[in-house]
Amino acid sequence: MKKTTLLCLILIVLMLVSGCSRPHVDLPTPSLSFADSEMVFNVGDVILLALTKDGPLRELSFESSDDSVVSVTSDGVATAHSVGAAVITTHMGALSATLNVIVVMPRAIKIELTRNIFSIGDTVDFNVVDNYGTGEPYTVSVKLDSNPDIDAPDIVDNSFVVHAAGLYTITAVSGDAKTSVQFIVFDLELFVYETLDLANIEREKAGRVPLVFDDALINAATIRVMELPESFSHTRPNGAHFSTAFMEADVAAGDWAENLAMGQRTPEEVVKMWMESDSHRAALLDPDYKYTGIGIFMADDGRTYWAQTFSS
Repeated sequence: MKKTTLLCLILIVLMLVSGCSRPHVDLPTPSLSFADSEMVFNVGDVILLALTKDGPLRELSFESSDDSVVSVTSDGVATAHSVGAAVITTHMGALSATLNVIVVMPRAIKIELTRNIFSIGDTVDFNVVDNYGTGEPYTVSVKLDSNPDIDAPDIVDNSFVVHAAGLYTITAVSGDAKTSVQFIVFDLELFVYETLDLANIEREKAGRVPLVFDDALINAATIRVMELPESFSHTRPNGAHFSTAFMEADVAAGDWAENLAMGQRTPEEVVKMWMESDSHRAALLDPDYKYTGIGIFMADDGRTYWAQTFSS
């Protein structure tokens, strides 16, 4: 073989070898880190931790420096248990990363009411409590759920007067914390007439003539119902018989009686209770009674008292 031919063959082989070689690729430096270096959790939070990583994907492991503050599962789900600080560490082969965790109580406020039952004209006083003492300012709104067309009452120093019956909601907002509480307002004047209607329905069932209101008996019932928070009895607080209240109210002479009740929230409840009691039912259905008076009083604790007076 000629030298020229041999040199050509060598050059061809070298060119083929050079053409088949792979280009050099710079591999990224392996790295592992949390998306944030520090996080704040609320007690009760359950959070899937976010990681950024470069290089070959390998199995991760997690651990917490204090499981009583925050624990973490093998797949990176952290749960905050109590107020404090802890460090979560993750490993991927020889790489590791840390996350500083601070656990705090969540923002929370509550509305305190002395009671949740009122009557028209009552003043509703409330207090807004920051459970964790942050002292952040708050705003309060009141709405009448059962009749949204009624204007909301004016709030002055966490106090307002209710002028309409129905279900109300007070809402307080402070930063990201929000809470609500409900209360009900009764129309006691309307309850008086509803109680008479229900009593007369029972009398009609028994074949009795309906009762009609008498001003003097209404006055007697008003006197008696105001005394009941002090002495829930047919004996008056001064020890006198209930009939002395009829005398004070100038009820005409005749056969007198009274029915009393405490704690019932509606006319339906009170008439039902009277009808289930032998002595109260006897008075309510007595055929000799023609006239009546009804008094309803709501005490400061929201308890409702009822008195119905009768005469022939």
